[in-house]
Amino acid sequence: MKKVIYLLLSVLGVSFMACEGESFSSADMGPIGTTGQGGSLARFAIGGDRLYTINNFSIKIFDVSGRTDMVYKRDVEVGFGIETLFPSGQNLFVGAQDGMYIYDITSPDFPQHLSYYSHFVSCDPVVVQGNLAYVTLRVSECRPSQSWDALEIIDISNLSNPIQISSYPLDSPYGLGISGNTLFICEGNNGLKVLDVTDPYNIKLITQLSGIHAYDVIPTQQILIVTGTDGIRQYDFSDPQNLILLSKL
Repeated sequence: MKKVIYLLLSVLGVSFMACEGESFSSADMGPIGTTGQGGSLARFAIGGDRLYTINNFSIKIFDVSGRTDMVYKRDVEVGFGIETLFPSGQNLFVGAQDGMYIYDITSPDFPQHLSYYSHFVSCDPVVVQGNLAYVTLRVSECRPSQSWDALEIIDISNLSNPIQISSYPLDSPYGLGISGNTLFICEGNNGLKVLDVTDPYNIKLITQLSGIHAYDVIPTQQILIVTGTDGIRQYDFSDPQNLILLSKL
């Protein structure tokens, strides 16, 4: 049953809304803790025998352990403006218009709220690796304000007290992905930025790939999947300074 659901979610992902007025695509999502991986703009994730989805206000939980059906379990109220969902270990990181929520799903049907990290109102996907969370904040063409487009890196070593440790200016960022010390950031019509985040206090630009539309990205096993309005591309990123195009759909 879960394999069928992964496929359906992968196909239906293109119709979900990550930010008002915008659609996104997502890759096959496996159980949390396995090799399955979705994009940063995803609104769903599978952890064990549970499917977690979000709407503007809450997390919906479904039991997908059955072979022929899935069973709705319950809703967990989160807050206003919920947009993205990213799983990491036994935790869910929920991107909202004005911040990031962290939930513990050790008890899968009863997610426990651990903390909330506040930022200015924006479109704001999040990805996590180790003790750091990476959030892009976009106000241009999304939620115009007196704020700015940026990347924020957040120390989550204490999940109950996330703390921003650095910020980096961007130009209309969308989805993002992290692999080792390399961070990939989609900037729509401006293409794809590749950043070295070895030192989160001193972020360095490795290269920028222009001439494509980059909306969301999934790095896995030295292969980078980039989705955009003009198609889906795969790159070999074994050398982050020289991305090699492998295919385009």
